[in-house]
Order: sequence, then C-alpha cells, then structure tokens
Amino acid sequence: MQRKNKTGIRGIVVLWLSGAAWAGTPAFPGDGEKSVVELEAFEVRSFPLSRAAEDYAQPATIVSGRRLDDRAALSLGATLDGLPGVSATGYFPGASRPVIRGFSNDRIRVLSDGVDTFDASVGSLDHAVAVEPIAAERVEIVRGPATLLYGSNAVGGVVNVIDARVPRRVPAVDVEGAFGADFASVSDGWTGRYSLRGRAREVWAWQSAGLVRRHGDLSIPGYGARDAGLRDQQERGTLRQSFVETEDFTAGVSRFFDTGFGGVAYSYFSSRYGIGQEVEEDVAGIGPDGELIIERELDDLVMIDLERWRADGRAGFLLDGGPFAEARLRFGLGGYEHAELEDGEPSTFFRNDAWEGRLELTQRPAGNVEGALGFQASGSKFEATGDEAFLRPTDTRKYALFAFEEVDFGRAVLQFGARLEHQRIRPKFYERDIIEGRESVPGGYRRTGVSGSAGTVLRLRDGLRLTVAANYTERLPNAQELYADGPHVGTFAYEISDHVETDGFRRERAVGLDAGLRGWTERFRWEADVFYVRFGDYIQLRRTDELAFANEDESFSLVPRGKVDAAFIDARAAAGEETDFLPVTRYVLSDADYYGFEFEGVVAVVADLESRLDWRFSADYVRARERGTGEPLARIPPLRLSTGVDFAVADWAFGADLRYHFRQNRVPDHEQTVPDFAMLGLRARWTVWNTAESVTLSARLENALNREARDATSFVRDLAPRPGRNLIFGVGVAF
Repeated sequence: MQRKNKTGIRGIVVLWLSGAAWAGTPAFPGDGEKSVVELEAFEVRSFPLSRAAEDYAQPATIVSGRRLDDRAALSLGATLDGLPGVSATGYFPGASRPVIRGFSNDRIRVLSDGVDTFDASVGSLDHAVAVEPIAAERVEIVRGPATLLYGSNAVGGVVNVIDARVPRRVPAVDVEGAFGADFASVSDGWTGRYSLRGRAREVWAWQSAGLVRRHGDLSIPGYGARDAGLRDQQERGTLRQSFVETEDFTAGVSRFFDTGFGGVAYSYFSSRYGIGQEVEEDVAGIGPDGELIIERELDDLVMIDLERWRADGRAGFLLDGGPFAEARLRFGLGGYEHAELEDGEPSTFFRNDAWEGRLELTQRPAGNVEGALGFQASGSKFEATGDEAFLRPTDTRKYALFAFEEVDFGRAVLQFGARLEHQRIRPKFYERDIIEGRESVPGGYRRTGVSGSAGTVLRLRDGLRLTVAANYTERLPNAQELYADGPHVGTFAYEISDHVETDGFRRERAVGLDAGLRGWTERFRWEADVFYVRFGDYIQLRRTDELAFANEDESFSLVPRGKVDAAFIDARAAAGEETDFLPVTRYVLSDADYYGFEFEGVVAVVADLESRLDWRFSADYVRARERGTGEPLARIPPLRLSTGVDFAVADWAFGADLRYHFRQNRVPDHEQTVPDFAMLGLRARWTVWNTAESVTLSARLENALNREARDATSFVRDLAPRPGRNLIFGVGVAF
C-alpha cells in the first residue's frame, strides 16, 4: 500500500464559463489537426455500417484526441463521467465503471474493440474494469439499447474502447512513437507510458505499448465518512486506502493484403487498489423506544490485487461476388484473477477464464437497402473461493444471431433489426453450501431471449435530423443476479438473490422509445434526446431492512430489523453468538420505469486562421422508479448542468469547465439523500511540432474550489467522496 504526503495546491482560480476540449493532441505527428473543436462528422465503428453519428437512430458520442487526453483519469468511469448521459459508479479511484442514463453493471456492456473485457467488473461494483483509458485511441458511447449487436445485457448502452492493440493500418514511416508522463498532486502520483509502432516491407505493421502508474491515498476536503461516529476514527483530509497501482502492456502485429488484413495481439494488465476500510457494525443494545443502538467501527484495510492476460485476433476481408461485400472477424480469450485482501491477508479469490468471438457479414448494397448479419458466441468459467466467497462457481455459455438492415428513401432512412440469444448457466457446488448445510445445488439456468428494434432518421433539411427509435429487449440475468448468497467484503454487505429461494428469475423485459433532434451549422452544433424505458421483471440490487448476523459456525442468520429486540439479543448471548452484523442487499424483481433527457451544444464564437473560441453547454436528467409503488430506484444520477469554454491560439490551448450536480432527494428507503455540488476545472496545453516530432506540456486543475462532492451513483458515497483539488502536470513527446 502507498500512502501520500499531505501536500496541497494553494489558491483558487474562479472562472464563470468553462468546458472540456473536443479535439485532441495527436498521438503521432500528422494524425490530427490543431483546432480545439471539430464540427465535422465522426464515423461510429461500434455499428456495422460506416455512418456518421447523426445518421443513426441511436444516439452516440465519440471521445478521442485532445478531448480524451483532457479527460484522462485513473479509471474508465471517471474518464467518461460528465459526458451527456454518462456518469460513474465511483467505487474508489481504482474501480469506477461507466453509468449510462442511470444504468450500470450488467445493463451496460464495456468492450475492448468490440469484444468483452474479460474481467469481473460486471459482477460487483468494487471490481475494476481491466481497460486502461489512457491507452485508448477513442471511446465510443452508444446511449440506449445496443442489444442487437452486443447482447441483451447492453439494454442501457455500450462503451467501446478502441485502441491499436491489433494494428489496422500500415504506418507511413518505418518507426514512430510517443512517450509521456503525468504527475498528480492529489495523490502524490505519477503515470508513465510509451507507444511504438512501425512497418516492415509495407505489408506488415507492429505495435508495442505500455503504462505504469503509482498513486497514493487521495487528499479530500474533509472526512471520508458522513457518519459522525466514523469520522472520529478518521484522519481529516485523507481518504485512507484509496491508492492505485497499475501496469498495462501490449504487443501486436498485422499482415495486410490487397483485399484485407489479419492480426493478433497479446496484453497483460495488473492493478492493485484500495477500497477503503471495512465497517464493523454491532447491535450494542435496544433504546427506550425499541430502536437499535448500533456501534460502528472502522476495521480492516481492504484492497484488491488483480491480474488479467488476453489474446486477441482481428481480420477483415473484402469478398468477391455473392450477397456479402465484407467479412469481419473478432476473437478474444483471456484469464482473469484477483484476490481481496484484508489488512494485507488474502481472504477471497476470484477467477474467470473467458472467450468471445463474433463474425459480421456486411451485405452488398441492393438498390437502397444495406445491412449486416452476424453471429456471436462467448463462454466463461467463474470461480470464487475463500472466507467471503459470495458467488458459487458457474459455467456460462451464450450464442446469438443478429441482423441489422437499413433502407434509404432519401429524405427518410429506416433502420431495423433483430437478435436471437441463448444463454446457459450451470452452477456448481461450493464451500458455502457445506457451511450453510445445503445438500443440493440450485438448478441451472437455460433461456432464449428475443430482441428487436426499428428506427428512422428523417433528414428535415441540410444540417437537421430527427431520429426516432423503438425497441424491445429480453435481457437474460447473469450468474450473480441468480446465485449471489454470502458476505461480500468488497461492498461491506451480505448479498443474496431472491432467485436462490424462489427460482423466479426468467427474463427481464424492456420496451423503450428514443427520440432525438440534431442540428449543425458552420458555427453551431447541438443535439437533444429524450427517452423512456418500461421494464417488466426488472432485477435490481437494493438495500433491505435485514441484518445478517455471523454465527460461530461461519453461517449467517438473516433477520428483519424489526425482529431484533432485547429477547433476540439475549438469545444470541446465551448461545455464545456475537451481535455484529452486515447490512443485507438483495437482488429482487419489480416493474420499473426510466425516463429522461440529454442536451449538448457547442458554439464556435471565434473561428479564424489564428485562433478559435468555443462555448459549450449541456444538461441531462434521469428519473427511475418502481412502477407499482412509485419508490425511487437506487443510485440514479440527479439533474446535471454543465458549461464551458475552449480557446486556442497558435501553439496554445486553454479550457475550463463548470459542472453542477443538483441534490438527489429521490432515494429509496434505507439510503440518505445526496447533497448538491459544483466542480470547476481548468487546463492549459502548449505544443510545439514540426513534420517529424512534437512536444506537449499540459496542466490541469481539477476540483479547483476543493469542494466535498459525493456521487449519487456510488454505492460507497457515504464513505468515499470525490478527490479534492488536484493539479496534474503532463509532458509528451511524439516522433
């Protein structure tokens, strides 16, 4: 574990208008332009046809270049947080996953160039995404259902991290490369990275890249905990056990032909990161009104030590004759394992061996009709062992067929498709079955789901598009939603699924509607979207009023809070049992509604040959509730507003952004409301380049006002606020 020295940045710079950069410093000379904002269209690679984002009925955002550099953080979730409709789970700096329109976990697919990340992040909020955002060339975010292409668990959206692991083009020179380093004050941390790529005989391309990161515990404005009793046990100004240490290395090679290419790559990713201190809760007695007197104490320091290797293959070829014009093949396999340690001692081990492959066949245009067909298959063998293994071993297989079609009538484009997906999960016997005295294993899960969508893009006039999309999705639950049953040190709770007791989880059904209006001129670009999703048999993880008491034989007794009285306490004492407990979280079924909006605009206030000034503004909002009771769903982002400016002149670029998160009062029972907060960020960049190389110096000031901020989407928001004021210096050289 690393601990940081308590250094700070003094002084506050206040700016009224602020914003995030859109375009980016090229990773290699000649890969990009020097403008701050690019208003031209970007093609979305996550869809099967080569189209600009505004030509799809589903809203999509592309982050690349300087815009991605200026957002770079310790995790993928933190990097994308603040984009329209995108927030983050915020589970300490080392484990933060993207949240899209309030959806997270197994309703968002995070992909590495179109293939699974082969980690355990979808299973628990404390598990990191094994993808390094700093190494990405671009990130594509599809908001709303992308189930047709990537599976029923993409009902909320897709985050596709695209990198150069498998080279897609032959470089223009024999060798080119880039080196860089960043230094962060909030954690006394640093990150060093390199990337090299080259060619051989003009038909071979190769690449090698690597990253090492060392960050200590975070500085924060106040205390980590909101609870006054826990604050007395903490050091003000430091979020203990929030360090992050990461290594990421990859190498790949591709061979190019007249009609296509094929390539392979190998990658290794490891990370060690802290997730705070375990909170031990104990029923100390019963008050005069029958309320429980609970004592809370900070206990073991908890960290995760993970490793993941993966091998990837890519191929794409043009086809002569027949109904298909192009074939694209992607395949990956990987091994993942991590240990959860308490005070440095391993307590629980997770392992996941997985693979995934997909074949896409692009149809040859037939008049005004284009489309693609595809097949996708994946498998994983998951196992958890140790003192707090809350998941039983499972063997999962998925197979799917999908089709996407487009009919262009000129002023209107129709887009529609369908997906047929089959999933099989086989649970196995594990250690907790012996502890709990169970003699049989829960039954396996085998279901087939059908999904479909239809949408239209109306070209109202040049520079104006109206999009409407309707979709139906049958999401098949994952192994954790079906079989969770045990204490989980990572979330400081006892997790259990109602399916364990009822065998009642079948398919989660969703009907959605998405409408958008997108416009652009030479000086102004904007996009507005509204959405509504209606769920049946919605699976959610929610806190309950139950308490899980640990017994001497390592089993647990789950007791409703209302039944914990003096007689219960006396009975446990007489049996020699303790009264310490874990809160209980359950996977339960309900009917639910999600609806909201997103808006983003950018105005080129000044645009000439010498300089450019852009003004940005955005807003987004999500409301989610149980349909029967009207009770709010857990961990939903509040209304957010953002504004900003970007200015570029000669070799200099400056920017600032101001974001305001409204108070989140709509929280379920057993959770506290989340205060509002504002975040101010400033940045500057100086680049000197010629035709052969470039040097870039950069500085960013995050949370410039040093405000305490807690995310409504975070499971541990009452224990871990956002980092305090952070000054980041960076240097980069490309040749």
